[in-house]
Amino acid sequence: MAMSKPSPDLPKWADESKKSADLTRMKRTATALLLGMTVLYFSLELSNQGGFWIGFVKAGAEAAMVGAIADWFAVTALFRHPLGIRIPHTAIIPNKKNSFGNRLGGFIQQNFLTSEVVSQKLASVQIARRTAEWLAHPDNSRTVADLARAGFKGILEVVRDEDVQSMIERGVLARVRNTQVAPIIGKLLDVAVSGPKQRELLIGLVKLLRYLVEENRGAIQRKIIDETPWWLPWSIDEKVYSRILGGLEKLDLELVDSDGHPLQERFDTTVQEFIDRLKFEPAIIAKGEELKTELLNHPALQEFSRTLWLEIKASILRERTNTLVAGDGPIERGMAQIGQILLKDEEMMAKIDGWIKEIAQYLMQSYGHEIGRLISDTVRQWDPDATSRKIELQVGRDLQFIRINGTIVGGLAGLLIHTISLLVH
Repeated sequence: MAMSKPSPDLPKWADESKKSADLTRMKRTATALLLGMTVLYFSLELSNQGGFWIGFVKAGAEAAMVGAIADWFAVTALFRHPLGIRIPHTAIIPNKKNSFGNRLGGFIQQNFLTSEVVSQKLASVQIARRTAEWLAHPDNSRTVADLARAGFKGILEVVRDEDVQSMIERGVLARVRNTQVAPIIGKLLDVAVSGPKQRELLIGLVKLLRYLVEENRGAIQRKIIDETPWWLPWSIDEKVYSRILGGLEKLDLELVDSDGHPLQERFDTTVQEFIDRLKFEPAIIAKGEELKTELLNHPALQEFSRTLWLEIKASILRERTNTLVAGDGPIERGMAQIGQILLKDEEMMAKIDGWIKEIAQYLMQSYGHEIGRLISDTVRQWDPDATSRKIELQVGRDLQFIRINGTIVGGLAGLLIHTISLLVH
């Protein structure tokens, strides 16, 4: 036979033993008052004593007794069947528990989980500003950093180094092996040198060449001397160098001043042909794959992939240890800086509040009914008798005042009725 699903635990309230003792004491007080009125009434009824004042006492005691019994019945009927008799409309809480859960879930959904209510509350709270102010405080940024480091440490202690290394090899290196690199490089170059960037690139290359010629003047001149006949005068070698440098300077100025320089056009054509070859030419793509495979199979890279996680792990642990000693690490400074930057940017804080508002509205529209259903389903699974006992424990002491007040009010009503009857007769 299938075992029944255990019911969810009921909410836990503090000081249940004290509340139980208070409830018992109040029950005894109310019951003692009822018994007192009962004893007084029957004592006077059986004594056959007459007298003007005896009638008032008997009438008051009788009405007080009736009022006490009626209110005892009403209070008891909320939580159980009075005297165990299954009178209709008694044990209201156990019998109506499911209906109460449905109404409670619907009430919370309709009055607390609507997008309008949540939006108004979020607008008044100013979450972005409060969060920024909280993060800007050193103690709070340190708390966040401590939690982050504790989380990292927990992860590092649980995760096996071999599993992470294997994941790097399977996830990263395997992805690289299955991806053609030449077309990717071609696409990156296409983006990097698109439009006016090609002109800037050529000008930069010419300036770099000028710098190298100027910085290596002696070496270039020696090379010119070595390549020219011995009988040419030194002045000729000097002029050759000056001609080279002057030509580069002139080319630099022409490229800066002119958009349609012939060299620029040839450079653009050459670069684009090279990019197209990287992206589409099978021989170039195959050569790129060959170089990639050679690189991936290189012992240095394989060793790097094996030690990468160990180095990351050691760095995290080292940073945590250093921060515990110094008390102020990069995470603390980063959190505090985020808070300070946000406090200076009203527009960004407004955007963040808007994002939070939109997310909250979406969640309420999409899942608000699920929260109401969760409350309803949770209450439905509570044990009826346990629910009744829990609620009685929380409010039963105050309900005993209804019994006491019923006894007193009933007694006063009895005196009033007896007085009116005497006046009428």
